[in-house]
Amino acid sequence: MLSEPECRVLSSVFDTLLMDFDPKDAVIYLESAGLLTEDLAEKIESKATRLERLRELLRIYRRRATDCELLISYFEFAGQEHIANSLRTDLEHVLDGYFEYVIWLRDSSTEPSRVRYLFADLLLML
Repeated sequence: MLSEPECRVLSSVFDTLLMDFDPKDAVIYLESAGLLTEDLAEKIESKATRLERLRELLRIYRRRATDCELLISYFEFAGQEHIANSLRTDLEHVLDGYFEYVIWLRDSSTEPSRVRYLFADLLLML
């Protein structure tokens, strides 16, 4: 599942996606990458309009993806660098300080016996 800041970034580029991108074009790429199942791909493709397909793709992507890199790599693959660059720029801006904390928390929880240290770390961050 995407983090809340990443979901906001996808929402911020929605208008650009609606104008320059048809989700039908990305379905095979995302399916071969393992993000979409055959049923989910058919669900996206069965939508009548580009708007409906985009909404469905983004809904599924938000639930199944762990980050935006797969979507960015698709846009680079498809030659739509302006969308990839927009996503990257917005992500860098929104996630500027988040990565340090995520890495720090993951490092402090490497062993089951260190769970109490993880909670102590979380309390220190508050």
